[in-house]
Amino acid sequence: RNCTGWATLPIVGATWNHDVQTRFGEMYGEDALYASIPIAYAPGADTLRSPYSGRTSEYFSEDGVLSYYAAKAVSHGMRNKGLIGTVKHFFLNEQEAGRQGISTFANEQAIREIYMRAFEGSLAEGDSLGVMTAYNRVGITQDNAHTGLMKNILRNEWGCDGMVITDNVLTQYVNGPDGVLAGVSI
Repeated sequence: RNCTGWATLPIVGATWNHDVQTRFGEMYGEDALYASIPIAYAPGADTLRSPYSGRTSEYFSEDGVLSYYAAKAVSHGMRNKGLIGTVKHFFLNEQEAGRQGISTFANEQAIREIYMRAFEGSLAEGDSLGVMTAYNRVGITQDNAHTGLMKNILRNEWGCDGMVITDNVLTQYVNGPDGVLAGVSI
């Protein structure tokens, strides 16, 4: 069934209103009920690193704190209606064209304070039951196979026991076996 075309996430984030953001998630959940969809690969919580990323309409903001609260509120609204959300693309997904295999670099402080913040809101404190990885490498390690991110931060620090799904394993840029060892579920 066709569903409603909602406002883009930068507009939802720009409301700065957590009640509106929660209601947005609930309406998203209502649409999922209507369409018999139990799980959504949403919301897009990555941080906008460039206006040319190709996903600017799917991510809340370039501000990690704003994205933290917006992703948390939208995920909560989705769960209120029984919709399982998997926030995406975990993380540092900064371009669409040629995104497979690109290496993205940032220091640990920036990663924790800016780029992982939105995911932390919906996964550690919110109602999201999963996360979708990205195609890129973080440094030289494929995102889905990065044990520092998947096991140490996501699972151990944040206590996330939801599913971790790869964006697609049918490419040379997603390492299935190493991803499973790092904590990828499907």
